[in-house]
Amino acid sequence: MIREFFLTEILGTPVIDKTDTEVGRVSDLLMISGEPFPKVLSLEIKGWGGRRSYVDLADLHIFSRRFISLSSAFRETRSESPPDETIFLARDLMDKQIVDTEGCKVVRVNDLKMTRIAGEIRLLAADTGVSGLLRRLGLERLAAALARLLKKQLPEHLIPWSFVAPLSTGLSRVKLTIPRDKLANLHPADIAEIVSQLSPQERVAIIGALSDSVAAEMLSEVEPEIQASIMESLDAERASHIIEEMSPDDAADFLGELPQEKAREILSGLDSEDAEDIEELLEYDDQTAGGLMTTEIIAFSQNLTVEQTIEKLRELEPEAEMIYYLYVVDEEEHLVGVLSLRDLIVARPQEAISNITRQKVYSVKADAPVRSVADKIARYNLLALPVVDEENRLLGLITVDDAIDVIYPQERERKRVPRAWG
Repeated sequence: MIREFFLTEILGTPVIDKTDTEVGRVSDLLMISGEPFPKVLSLEIKGWGGRRSYVDLADLHIFSRRFISLSSAFRETRSESPPDETIFLARDLMDKQIVDTEGCKVVRVNDLKMTRIAGEIRLLAADTGVSGLLRRLGLERLAAALARLLKKQLPEHLIPWSFVAPLSTGLSRVKLTIPRDKLANLHPADIAEIVSQLSPQERVAIIGALSDSVAAEMLSEVEPEIQASIMESLDAERASHIIEEMSPDDAADFLGELPQEKAREILSGLDSEDAEDIEELLEYDDQTAGGLMTTEIIAFSQNLTVEQTIEKLRELEPEAEMIYYLYVVDEEEHLVGVLSLRDLIVARPQEAISNITRQKVYSVKADAPVRSVADKIARYNLLALPVVDEENRLLGLITVDDAIDVIYPQERERKRVPRAWG
């Protein structure tokens, strides 16, 4: 009996039934996914003439590398069809790409490590190293002997199956359910690293396994050409749902990369207010403050009290980057000042915010070049910079991270070109 073995060591092993008759050879092992270390359910046996049959693991008597014996006559144990929802290890996983969710990279399966324990056979790990390839070619012993002669260890690379998500298996349930369980728990930046290594078809499969919010975050981490490729391949409804999870400025960047017809189709699926915000941003040249800003900005009327302002903040529950500073406007949306959270918290509840507003506000016009925006944020050590029109009406906000994208374009290249959206 063997405890641990590789799949290639078992493939081709003779199978003998209770009558000592060789009924065929092992051609595959079958399992059902779902557990961290899935359980093998049955063996596929290729008989004489190429006929394939299936035997449950419970019907095995002896399991070794030399031969496998059955506890009964073959005709009493064999089945003509595999169990439902099974995965064929050799057919579906060998030579296929998998995602190493621990190392966040795409690799190819050269062999599969198994263990036999308590009467069960379970899949332990994927062998993606040179040793697995040599084993399949029948050269492992020769290579091991050469390694001993050179006093070097034969490299082995095993990835625990709990860290694996198969991709190119030809089984939609493997491509969709396993990545959803494993990839969705990764950081969006790690998912983006994986997606960048995949083919266009596999990228779509990954997107299909992610929620809209995770997909939106992941897309913001990949290169513009990959973003465009993925968005073009999605149906308009799914693309619209993902766009809805983005800030207006990020959404404008994405849509600006697409053919105008596709972008229009996606925009038509959005809420009218969201679509208007994005279309407004698309009108700006990408190399100006208007093209860099987000319209997601919170402004407070100068007529509010401190207590009313704090209550409004509680109602809106803004994201952290939206409340770097609290901007104050008059009845016609003109920017009249700024106040910090600290000033708001320490002030008396009934104090008018106009009394604690700092009237000196650094801002830029919508047509200001992006380099001047970055320079101003750096010069005054700002976390955000408001964008105003010619009459000083508040239009949007540029955060420091967006400014860094301009200062260090190699970190996040923005390639969207201005488009006419008439």
